[in-house]
Amino acid sequence: MFPSLQAAIKAYLDCIPHRPSLAGFAIAGPVSDETIRMTNLPWSFSRKDLCIATGAKYVHAVNDFEALALALPFLGPHDLHKIGGGDPVDHAPKVVLGPGTGLGVAGLVFSPSGWIAVPSEGGHISFAAEDADELSLIKLIAKDETHISAERLISGPGLVRIY
Repeated sequence: MFPSLQAAIKAYLDCIPHRPSLAGFAIAGPVSDETIRMTNLPWSFSRKDLCIATGAKYVHAVNDFEALALALPFLGPHDLHKIGGGDPVDHAPKVVLGPGTGLGVAGLVFSPSGWIAVPSEGGHISFAAEDADELSLIKLIAKDETHISAERLISGPGLVRIY
C-alpha cells in the first residue's frame, strides 16, 4: 500500500520511459475543483498536486464510476449479459454498480449533445430490508453501526462481514 496517491504515481512513473504531458485519473470518491478526498483511503490532494506529481501540463480527474458509466455506450453485445426481461432501448438511462472497497454507483443519461455521466456516492444510501432475513441482518449490524448504508453490506468488506 502506498502512503499517498503521489507516491503511487511516482512508483508508476519510475517504471515507464517517458513522462506524460497529459494525465487522467478515475478517483474512488467525489471529485471537485478543489481538494479531492478518496472515500475509503486516507488520501487527499488537489489537481495541482497531481500535475506536480506527474509532471503533466494538464490533469483531468473524474469519479471512478463516472469513468465506467462513460464507457457503457462503447460496450458491444459480447460484453453484456442480460439479467432481466424486456429488450434493450436505445438511449435509455443506464447505471453501473460495483462492490469493491465501497459500493460504487453512477448513472448515464442521453441528451441532445450526447451521453452525460451522473456520478454519485450512492453506496451511502440507507440499506432497506425487503424480508425478515435482511431485517435480522440489519439489526445485528446496527449493534455496531449507527447508519447501515448499502455499502456496509454490498462491498468487499460488507460481504466478508455478512459471511
